[in-house]
Amino acid sequence: MKNLKNIHIEDISLILSIFLASITASNFFIAVITTALIFYLFQRFTKNKKSKKKIYYISSVILLLVALSNFGSSLPEDTVNEPISESQEIISEPVIEIAEVPQEITLESQVQEALGKNTIIDGINIEEDTLYIEYQASENFTNAMMRRGIMIDAIDIMESIQEYIPEDINEINISSSLPLTDVYGNTSQDKVGLITFNRSTWEKINWEGFITDNLSEVADYFWIHKALQN
Repeated sequence: MKNLKNIHIEDISLILSIFLASITASNFFIAVITTALIFYLFQRFTKNKKSKKKIYYISSVILLLVALSNFGSSLPEDTVNEPISESQEIISEPVIEIAEVPQEITLESQVQEALGKNTIIDGINIEEDTLYIEYQASENFTNAMMRRGIMIDAIDIMESIQEYIPEDINEINISSSLPLTDVYGNTSQDKVGLITFNRSTWEKINWEGFITDNLSEVADYFWIHKALQN
């Protein structure tokens, strides 16, 4: 009890400094033991009050610096992104590509390919041994250009379908139409061309080297509306 009465405020401050420094450096139990031991030695070997104060100040500064340094070292380090090991690698699922189903080749598809996807086909029909193809021809700057366009269309159609013509077909009729205006100012979609080939004729023709201007002479029937003759 006598020893406890002799404890001054400096002693209490020293005890707290030692305790904080010790608990920061290790753990609570070691801090208590270290504090008690240092304080005992401090009381045992420092009888002079001035000497005690000097030791107090020096010890307080040293212990405070130790506490701060230990506190800083106890902070969590920045997380470092470690490389992913082979066992941790993310396995992506393979992309399955769905192959496009090839479109069935038909007379209709071949005619459309020959004329272009924007051309309107009014009908493709078979009656007995005759194939009828009806479509809307493209307008152009002059009548002569529209007339020649109809002839080129007929050649392109025959070249495109020649391998797909059924064996029982002996005649092909290609009919084209354009919007025409009559003398009364009324406009309607009218037939402007009709070109016919018999099997015996188209089988003789090499369509790749065929000259367009010879179509009117080679076709079994060739008719162009008079409105396109001028």
